[in-house]
Amino acid sequence: MTRTRGWAARGSRLVAHVPHGHWKTLTFPAGLRHDRIAAPFVSDGAINGDTFTAWVEQCLGPTLTPADVVIADNLGSHKSRAPRQFIRNSGARLLFLPPLSLGKLSGCRWRTRPRPARGLAARAVARGSSADRL
Repeated sequence: MTRTRGWAARGSRLVAHVPHGHWKTLTFPAGLRHDRIAAPFVSDGAINGDTFTAWVEQCLGPTLTPADVVIADNLGSHKSRAPRQFIRNSGARLLFLPPLSLGKLSGCRWRTRPRPARGLAARAVARGSSADRL
C-alpha cells in the first residue's frame, strides 16, 4: 500500500518513491503436520492445475502414508482429477472443506443483535454515572 503521510522538513514537500505495477505473486503450497511442515514448494505466480498436480506428484506424494489425511479447499485446481487420484492411490484420504456461505455468517448472534446505544445510556443514567456521584 502506498503511504499517504510522512515526515519532511517544515515548509518543504515530502518526496518518496513507491512501487507501481511491479507486484509479484508467489504461491507457497505445503503440507502441515502436527510437528512440522512437509513438502514445501514455492511457485512464481498464481497456482493452476498443472502446478498443483506437479506439486502433489513430486513433493507431497513421496511424504504421504496410508494413515494421512489431505484437506484441501475448494480451489478449482485442487479438484482436478490427476491430483485427487494420486492422493487416493497413495492410500491417503482426501477431504474438501465445505464451501463458505456468507449467508450463514450473517446469521451469527453478534451480527443480528447489536446492542442499542440508547439502551446502554438509559442503564447508565438509571445506575447513576460516576459524575453524579462526585
